[in-house]
Amino acid sequence: MDEQIIARFDDAQRRTIALVTALIAQLEAGMTERDVAQKAAELRREHGFDGWFYPPEVQFGASTARAGIWRPPSTRARLHVGDTVMVAIGPSDGRTAGDICATVSFGVSEDPLVGLARACTLATCGYASGLKCVGELFIYARTWAANHQLGLANTRSIGHALLPPTGRLATGYPRSAHMATWLRRYQIHFLNPRRMDGMWAIGPQLSGGGVGARFREVVLIAPGVHRLLGRDSFDQLGRF
Repeated sequence: MDEQIIARFDDAQRRTIALVTALIAQLEAGMTERDVAQKAAELRREHGFDGWFYPPEVQFGASTARAGIWRPPSTRARLHVGDTVMVAIGPSDGRTAGDICATVSFGVSEDPLVGLARACTLATCGYASGLKCVGELFIYARTWAANHQLGLANTRSIGHALLPPTGRLATGYPRSAHMATWLRRYQIHFLNPRRMDGMWAIGPQLSGGGVGARFREVVLIAPGVHRLLGRDSFDQLGRF
């Protein structure tokens, strides 16, 4: 992959991490999921974005245990102290996109499940390499969850490729790239036999005790390269 493209996406991911960090800092009791999504839209311009790779995903409490097709953030669910909050955002500036997911325990000490979700994502991102098939990451994350007596909520896929605006995807970007990620070859699912290469957004979602937790980060895999986009080291994964 072209080094200039990698540099642009690394910068976009750093801005995305800064955006979700600012968003988490502005959470307040009584906010609805829709309020949080609207706040993300307000903050995106401050971080150099004007569109979405995908709309913000916001879930409170028991809804965090569910994974699957995107649903509009609720206008009824309100944030209370002690709730688990899961926020995923994919902002775009028209030529790049970021992708991040964070889970926090609002107003209280971190729930053990949140720490386990961070550890699972770290382990899965660390397991990724150019020698692995994409599907092996799904199997690894599912096994990791089972070994910790937890469920893997996103049974269809634990992530996708983060595609640059090249070739046919240059038209209508980022919508074109988002649509392409629904193709099987760009999904991190156990049926994907392709070797890992390029940028991959990895985010296994764990569930247990009626709630869930997920962290999603972008890993770059290239010859001699294995690192997180937007981070200086793997130790920073899931930290905001």
